Amino acid sequence: MLYLHVPKTAGTTLIGLLEEQFQPEEICALEAWLDLPKYDVDYSPFRFLRGHVAFEIGKVLPRPLRIVTMLRDPIERTLSNYEMMRRQPTDPWHLVVKDMSIGEFVASPLTRHLFENTQTRLFGSTWDIQRITDISAEKERIPADLLDVAKDRLAGCDFVGLTERFQESLDLLTYTFGWFPRSDIESRNVAPVGRLQRDELTPNVLHQLEDRVHLDLELYRFAETLFAERRAAMVNDLLRVHWRSSWAGLHIDQANADFCAGWAGVGWYGREIHPDHGCFRWIGPGVTATVWLPLPAARHLTVRFRVIAACSEATLEGLQFTVNGEPIDLSTSHHARTGQLFAGRIPPKALQLDNQIAELTWTLPHTRKPGEWMPGNPDPRALGLALNLIQIIPA
Repeated sequence: MLYLHVPKTAGTTLIGLLEEQFQPEEICALEAWLDLPKYDVDYSPFRFLRGHVAFEIGKVLPRPLRIVTMLRDPIERTLSNYEMMRRQPTDPWHLVVKDMSIGEFVASPLTRHLFENTQTRLFGSTWDIQRITDISAEKERIPADLLDVAKDRLAGCDFVGLTERFQESLDLLTYTFGWFPRSDIESRNVAPVGRLQRDELTPNVLHQLEDRVHLDLELYRFAETLFAERRAAMVNDLLRVHWRSSWAGLHIDQANADFCAGWAGVGWYGREIHPDHGCFRWIGPGVTATVWLPLPAARHLTVRFRVIAACSEATLEGLQFTVNGEPIDLSTSHHARTGQLFAGRIPPKALQLDNQIAELTWTLPHTRKPGEWMPGNPDPRALGLALNLIQIIPA
């Protein structure tokens, strides 16, 4: 694992949690990027590396990486970095920055490289290196599509957190790697109260700063979207786990999907009511739909479902159906009034994966708008199959 530590993103605090997951002898703190060639280190024995390094370090390390990182709003990150340089005499830029106003810091050609799209460059810049010693001889290359490269690499990281949502980031981090959740992490290297705030900047300085970090602003917005998607997936998974646990220890004779209430599925449109068929649901707009049902206690089980309408004959002919990922061989029987009934035995292999809950998945060749097979129908939805019965019963 590599913790790619973007400076001033609450990394010192995060390191405490990360290092606790590894034995002390498995941990290696990397030198700063340009200083790495000065040290002859065999990194292969270590399981956790951390440091202020570029994404391209993966080219020269002995094995593939699982990458963890945190991003921060670039305006706040710049202000925090500026204040740190001014207050810490040990900082190499202290003498240069200590008497600078924030306006001078932002405008000066001498200091702008310290914050100008730093986060995007760490992820998107390229280095023509094959070994660590090459770093000292090569220079950073900024591709024309720097932002796109940075986004692609960021999306490939195993974890991306946000400093502004630190506790939520910890939750997602521990969930991602299966670690015990933590809410008691001690904050370290926190800036003193009273540091310069964004709303204290003049409009002109703020505009200049935004211009200097415009790519970082775009990358941060991308990271926010990525974080929201992954956190939503986490919450959804945890809710499903909680739902599964509610069935633990219960014994049922048969399982029926409730088309009228309490729907446990995704990839379906909302409940509809037909005068003859009662409650039913369409698969759509995508071509995949899933329902979760508790498993009856019997050793040999049959799954059945009834289709009352289809967007095409090809949809029925191309239907693929699985239980817990195992394909089911289906037989069919057609009734003019009630629809087409599909049934199949659930193989023992599918039951071994989960002895409490079955995941039923339908995959269709396509969905279509009703107007394509019923001219004049204004329904804008893309529909696949309409079902009004799904059940698992003893064979």
